[in-house]
Amino acid sequence: MLLILMFQSCEYPLDEEYYREVAPVDPNTLNISLSPTDSVYYLTGITHFSCNTLTDGLTLYDVRVFIDTTEITTYKDKINDFYLDCKDYTDGEYILNVVLVTSTTSGSLADLLGAEGFIYHLSWRLVVDKSTPTPVQITRIFNDSGIVKIEWEKYSKVNFGCYKVVKTVRGYPTNVVEVVTDRNRTYFYDSTFIGGWSEYFVRVESPIFKTASSEKIVYSDEYPEFKAEWKYDNHVELSWNKCKYPKAFVKYVLYINNQSPIDILNINTTTLSGNFGILSQESTFELKVISRNARVDNGNVYNLNSAATSIVGEEFIEFSSVMKNQANGYILFRDESNLYKYSPFSGGIEKVMPHPVDYPDYILSPNFDKLFFDSKTEYIDPSSLMIITVPAFNRLISSLSLTNTGISRIPGSLVMYDYNNFVQGISLNLTGFNDLSLSEDDKYIFDFDAYHETLDCYEIINGILTKIWTLPAIEYKLIPGQPDKIKVKNSTSADVRSVSSNQVIISIPAAKHFLEDVYSPQKLLLLYDYSSDNLEFYNYETGVKLKTIHGRSANYYYSENTLFSSYGFKIPISW
Repeated sequence: MLLILMFQSCEYPLDEEYYREVAPVDPNTLNISLSPTDSVYYLTGITHFSCNTLTDGLTLYDVRVFIDTTEITTYKDKINDFYLDCKDYTDGEYILNVVLVTSTTSGSLADLLGAEGFIYHLSWRLVVDKSTPTPVQITRIFNDSGIVKIEWEKYSKVNFGCYKVVKTVRGYPTNVVEVVTDRNRTYFYDSTFIGGWSEYFVRVESPIFKTASSEKIVYSDEYPEFKAEWKYDNHVELSWNKCKYPKAFVKYVLYINNQSPIDILNINTTTLSGNFGILSQESTFELKVISRNARVDNGNVYNLNSAATSIVGEEFIEFSSVMKNQANGYILFRDESNLYKYSPFSGGIEKVMPHPVDYPDYILSPNFDKLFFDSKTEYIDPSSLMIITVPAFNRLISSLSLTNTGISRIPGSLVMYDYNNFVQGISLNLTGFNDLSLSEDDKYIFDFDAYHETLDCYEIINGILTKIWTLPAIEYKLIPGQPDKIKVKNSTSADVRSVSSNQVIISIPAAKHFLEDVYSPQKLLLLYDYSSDNLEFYNYETGVKLKTIHGRSANYYYSENTLFSSYGFKIPISW
């Protein structure tokens, strides 16, 4: 076989020039597109460009990006990104040029060597703006169907980055509550506003964080009109006006005397009643209205607070002790300086008298005709609070009976004494006495030893005292109108006993209680539980607890359906 190889070659003298026509490129073959797409680019911050080149079979040599004539980047990929930062330029107009270089596919040696190519060029206007924004103003703040809406002017310049809505609430730091990046959205719904006082302004921020702020606008609406009204006993009614922003409302929260909160989720619930009051003390109440989306960036919670106080009962004088009689409803109160005559008929103080001596020991007759003190020649008329002078008499050292008989001391013994006629009676065979009381019917003498916590009862028979019983006792009370009954408090119980038989009529567990004074035909036993700060009313014939009222430690006195507190209150008691 004969193989013939043929080579064709061309030779070009080196001292001559040779040209070969290259066919023009099809306009649809090359293209440059930028994203974002625009005819004019405004550089107000850092702008990200994505460049996409179309070469349609032509080899891409490189893509070059220029600002005016300054090259800023070169790359060889058909798709690539570049960034422009306005801080690198002064304000003004520039030309953004993108140039791509490709092969020609002419087949020439220059084309093969990459020395021949097409150049494709596109340009855009580039405006650099680093100026400070101009402010936009709030145009309206209003309640838009249950939620506060803030509206403002649209920002018109190119250097827009965002709107920031800034809010100040009394008692809270100023906070940015909304960032709006859409220049066409010129409103904000404040889902934290449920009333009270708030101040708003809108800040325009450029991409390079230059700002301009609107004027501050205050929007205020009433705080809840929160009231605490005492009704009866320690029953208090709380009331407030309904929240006017249901779209922002989450709940009402009530704090009663700084105790655990009560949540109310129904916006239409605007009252709450209960035994919230505290006798002898001002009760405190707080209402919080909690808003939706209440937690903001810095951890604060927006709510609306209203406070109210309530005093259980009517204001009265502060007193240290009380004296009552069986003849009428008048009561004598005393404090450090004065003696007061109180009328249950007018409900007020009728007369006031300074104490006749310092720190007097008063003893009132059950008939309300004599009030004795530390004098052997004077007593006070309880009706007029006038001092009456009489011939010298024995000083009274016990309570008085219905006959105005009492016990007095003479050298060497104790005697019964008639304080109607100021006549001395029989001598009493009693020594070593402590605190003495005489029953209303003149039959029994009670000797209380507070130190040893004992109570002795003596029966008077033909002028002779006979001890009939001894009881452990922390305190005791005689029962007006029932001289054969006595209230005795020991370390575990409060007992009502028959004086003659010493039999327990009723016993009520009362380890942490005090006996309080009661002057009433209602057969009441009144105890103060100092472990729970409760006043407890019992029927001492049945042992049934009739009522419990929360209070504080004080001296209490009950008479004529009224409870008096030594802290200066009187409280009508309902049955």
